[in-house]
Amino acid sequence: QLTLEEVQAGYPEVTQEQFDQVDRNLDGVLSVADLPDSPIPPDDVARLELLRAIIRADLNHDGVLDFTEIAAAFPDAPAELLTRIDTDHNWLITRAEVRAALQQAYNGGLLVPLEDVNASGDIDAGDVQLVINHALKRYGQFVLADISGDNNVNATDVQQVINGVLQSK
Repeated sequence: QLTLEEVQAGYPEVTQEQFDQVDRNLDGVLSVADLPDSPIPPDDVARLELLRAIIRADLNHDGVLDFTEIAAAFPDAPAELLTRIDTDHNWLITRAEVRAALQQAYNGGLLVPLEDVNASGDIDAGDVQLVINHALKRYGQFVLADISGDNNVNATDVQQVINGVLQSK
C-alpha cells in the first residue's frame, strides 16, 4: 500500500487530485484493491486502441511514460497500467514494456509492425521522424513534414531534414 505522502516522496509533483483518481476505492491508499478486474482488453481491436492511446500519451515523445503522463491520459486507470505493464516496477512505462504487454495479437502475430513507431497503422514519415528525433535525443521536437513544398512527404524531405539536423549539431 502507498499513501499520498509515500508517492510524493518519489514524485513530489503528484497532487491530491491525481492520487484520488488512482485511488479507485477511495480508502486513502493505493493498493491491489484499486486495480480493475480486467486491465488489458481481451480482443485485438480494443488492445490496439489501448496500444495507440498509450503511445499518444507520451506527451514529450521521449519514448517513456511517467506517472504524470499516464494519469493525464488515463485518469481512471493509471495504477492498473503501471502494475500490469511496468514489468520492472519503476513507475515508468517504456516502449518495450508497452509492446511486450499489448503488441501481440491473439493469433500470435503483431498488432502493428515494429516499424510503425507511433502505431498509426501506416509506416510513414512520422515514424521516420520519431526515430531520427530519438536517435538525436531531440524528444518532443517535430519538424515540418513537407519540406520541399511539393505536397508529398518523401525521401527528399527526409533527406533534407536529416541534413538540417546534422548541420545544426
